[in-house]
Amino acid sequence: MKIVAVLIGGALGALSRYGVGLYVQKHFPLDGFPLATLLVNVVGSFCLALLFFLKLEQLSPALRIGIATGFLGALTTFSTFELESFVLLEKGRIAPALLYLLGNLVLGMLAVILARSIALNLRH
Repeated sequence: MKIVAVLIGGALGALSRYGVGLYVQKHFPLDGFPLATLLVNVVGSFCLALLFFLKLEQLSPALRIGIATGFLGALTTFSTFELESFVLLEKGRIAPALLYLLGNLVLGMLAVILARSIALNLRH
């Protein structure tokens, strides 16, 4: 059952990632800045941390792994993040590359902290 959950979650996460990419590209063209990847990484960090800190025992293990490993694993794009960072650096776009690298790291960490805070407040 867990494999099926990861499969379904992964398919939905990949489709969501693709959709975010199309939407951002259409509505927020930023001259090659990988905003869609930044957004999905921050949102994915928040959602995974919220799921982790809420400790939702009422969810089945299959559903939890389907969401965490399947959906969020396919939605977030760390490998793409690394490659896009390299491409920005290789093109000599140092400022956007640093903004992108720090944005993913700092905003992702802030998303985890925010999710933990929300989870702790919801559990009490």
